Amino acid sequence: MAASVFLANSAQAVVTLVGDTTITFDNANLNLGDQIPGNFGSNATNSGGGITIGNSGLGLGTPDITLSWKSQFNGFGHQSTQFEYVNVSGTDGGFLNNSVVGQTHEIQFSPGANASLILSSLDFQSVGVTADTYTYTLTVKDAGTSSILASVPVVVAGDGNKTAPINLGVHGVLGQSLVLDISRTGGTGDGFSMAVDDIAFSEVVPEPTTTALMGLGLGGLGLMAVRRWRK
Repeated sequence: MAASVFLANSAQAVVTLVGDTTITFDNANLNLGDQIPGNFGSNATNSGGGITIGNSGLGLGTPDITLSWKSQFNGFGHQSTQFEYVNVSGTDGGFLNNSVVGQTHEIQFSPGANASLILSSLDFQSVGVTADTYTYTLTVKDAGTSSILASVPVVVAGDGNKTAPINLGVHGVLGQSLVLDISRTGGTGDGFSMAVDDIAFSEVVPEPTTTALMGLGLGGLGLMAVRRWRK
């Protein structure tokens, strides 16, 4: 059963939830230290291989959303900013390689032209157990204009435990690609001790009635323009 939701920053549109995806990294068919594939989690329609769909009760996943895991790999491993597969105390995650102060790891989420994206939340987990802390800023931006839609500061303890879900709650508009920046801003820990997990997002599409009303509205504006021109 489809669920209708209210999308606040999409011209007061009513949309239908297609489905959701959570990147858990569990059983991701990757070896420890492998770079996360650049399209990992794209167009997800089935659970497995590090992906879970249907936590909302809808089993359709996010078929029209592609992901791009950005990396800056210079051939020297620890001097690179890339996501790598890691297993910490039985928990799989996306290791933030070289996550030192001033470095940013980036994921882009791109819906199809007729879909919208809700970027919901993610978790952090330290690799190993230390007394250190790690400070990050999670920034969600429009991929085209780089305008900031959300900015969330996070302080993570190096205790080896997974954090509670960190809410992002960004609702994109139709066809809008979003970029998630994970930027290290401070803390006492080194750059090789933190991973992300449980990255949750959803796909929505406009209600047919909403699309029709938008079309009527645009048509009405066009007719008014023609009338003004004739006068």
